[in-house]
Amino acid sequence: MTVQIFNFLLKYLKGMKEVIVMLYVFVIFAFFVLFIFNTLTMRLCLQTEMSQEKQPNVFRTINVLITILLISSYVEVIYT
Repeated sequence: MTVQIFNFLLKYLKGMKEVIVMLYVFVIFAFFVLFIFNTLTMRLCLQTEMSQEKQPNVFRTINVLITILLISSYVEVIYT
């Protein structure tokens, strides 16, 4: 019985190590993606000559939507 519990804990900890490494990689990837999308959003605002009052709303909306996409893709990768 004790050996079975020990083996289960080893498998669980090994799986957690992979999840933690994946989390670190994904966070770095997420910052890169958000940086690229913020750069593209800035270009959009400059090209369309958007007013200064509208720009924060556009940035906020795009950042929230991209963050939702990143979180959902992380969950999909980890749990499938």
